Amino acid sequence: MVSFPFRLTPDTKKKLGLIVLQADQTIETELRNILPKRCDLYHSRIPSEPQVTPETLKKMTKDLPAAAALFPTSLNLDAIAYACTSGATIICLLYTSDAADEEDSVDLGGRRII
Repeated sequence: MVSFPFRLTPDTKKKLGLIVLQADQTIETELRNILPKRCDLYHSRIPSEPQVTPETLKKMTKDLPAAAALFPTSLNLDAIAYACTSGATIICLLYTSDAADEEDSVDLGGRRII
């Protein structure tokens, strides 16, 4: 048996995917500054309107699956975060409201977005 002078350790870094608004210019840097060094950050962009209204935020619901699909599946991300608090609020209301229309629902491709 051959002996090697090093030891292989499993990859213990966490992998976070971040869906970022098209117009956002700071979140990646800000988040990298607060994440622990054992966490890798990958990001994707989602189209966003210059005017922020419930209607424009609701439109992003349809773009979330495409933004999430841009992450390579080989990364095996531990989590995907959506960097839009107001958008997440509107989308959450769509999925938790008894009054949500069937046409407002969207398949996120089996990925959980937080």
